[in-house]
Amino acid sequence: MQKIKIPWKELRARRLKQNLPLWKVKAERLRRTWNDLHITTAKPLTVKQRLTLFKLYGIDRHIEVDPTLLGGAIIRRGSTQVDNSLLGQLIRLKGELQ
Repeated sequence: MQKIKIPWKELRARRLKQNLPLWKVKAERLRRTWNDLHITTAKPLTVKQRLTLFKLYGIDRHIEVDPTLLGGAIIRRGSTQVDNSLLGQLIRLKGELQ
């Protein structure tokens, strides 16, 4: 009986190359869904931080500064909110202690 040699690496590379345009479209759709992302920070972001947000999510205009947060940030997308601000943490701690 003769062994059949299957070129797995070549087949995998060909499949990746074929699916690349589809992945690019999916990545662009995902990037567009982040357009409704709003970020509120305690201090203005540095140029490097803003550039990173733009590269990752395409965000450059939905960034606000609210010094009452004391530190950290609040991130909102649609009806979901993640409050990682110092003010939010203090309010949650106060609620737990009462």
